Amino acid sequence: EIPAGLHYRQMHRGVYEDQAVLKRLRAEVGAELVIYDSAAGACAGDLNDGDVVVRSLQAMRAIGGTRLVIAHMSAAEVARKTGPSRPTGNEAFVNQARNLWEVRSGEDERELPREAERVMGLFHRKVNRGRRQRPLTLGINWTDDEVRLFPVDLAADETVAEHAGLNYRIREALRSGAKSAAELAETLST
Repeated sequence: EIPAGLHYRQMHRGVYEDQAVLKRLRAEVGAELVIYDSAAGACAGDLNDGDVVVRSLQAMRAIGGTRLVIAHMSAAEVARKTGPSRPTGNEAFVNQARNLWEVRSGEDERELPREAERVMGLFHRKVNRGRRQRPLTLGINWTDDEVRLFPVDLAADETVAEHAGLNYRIREALRSGAKSAAELAETLST
């Protein structure tokens, strides 16, 4: 069941083909945020074809509202152990984005803070105006009735922390005081 105030439309064609209908529906319900889950479904074509991707992203812009486009990563990008990853498909997904966030789920087997069932890291990879935000790390608990999110320390899950980027990890390691290059290398596991 879809909660009150949310509107869902199952897509059978790409946003480019359904642009006029989606624009009218958005206006009818007064949607300020439009979530496209996923970029592949919204494009309904070859994600490596720049024309397909740009045409779809332009259609989303024409439909209006604030857009949240969920793009997936290839298995090779998911397997990357450190640093930023890229969405599957053409570079236009990155180049056309005004804000780009990478979400990483933790896999650390250590005991998690506040009995979190999972740790999730959000990494701000690109912004057109302003400054990138610091990494945000959340603990997640599920119950039958709700999902609870709460802030946790980035170090709560090493697999999440490794994606923060080396410059951020160095700054965090130095918060406790000066370290030699050898101590930093050991702390950062490089």
